[in-house]
Amino acid sequence: MSMLGRFWAEETGAVLAEYALMAALIAGMAVAAAGGLGSIVASKFQGGAEAFSAGPAPVASGGGPPPANPGGTGGTPPVGK
Repeated sequence: MSMLGRFWAEETGAVLAEYALMAALIAGMAVAAAGGLGSIVASKFQGGAEAFSAGPAPVASGGGPPPANPGGTGGTPPVGK
């Protein structure tokens, strides 16, 4: 029997071919997913780069830090009251 005939008659050849086909399909799906994900990540980085290149955000009028207790409830009352 020829080598090709023995290979065709054995089931290990068919199993090997099935595994190779599954591996190729999985690799193809992984490449497609990475390509799609890559464009999403690239657009996020582009948005971040544009935000940084725009400079710092404007400061609210008043120039100082916000008050420690803006709601006026709870906490320790001011000294002298």
